[in-house]
Amino acid sequence: MHASLANRSVPVLAGLSITAVCLFGSAGRLNWLGGWVLIGLSFLTGVAATAVVWRDPSLVAERRNIKAGKSWTK
Repeated sequence: MHASLANRSVPVLAGLSITAVCLFGSAGRLNWLGGWVLIGLSFLTGVAATAVVWRDPSLVAERRNIKAGKSWTK
């Protein structure tokens, strides 16, 4: 069963909120262009990742399937 798009977007929005509070809280102002650019790029990345997972959940399942490697890779 696939989770709804709203359920998948909650972690993205929560992460953006925490990032925004930390960035703008430490800057002490909201009119910081660099902070808004970072928030915007993070939002676009989160939307793209959510779209990929929503469209092809088997891709995530395949990536989670970690197989044992050679003994020398440990």
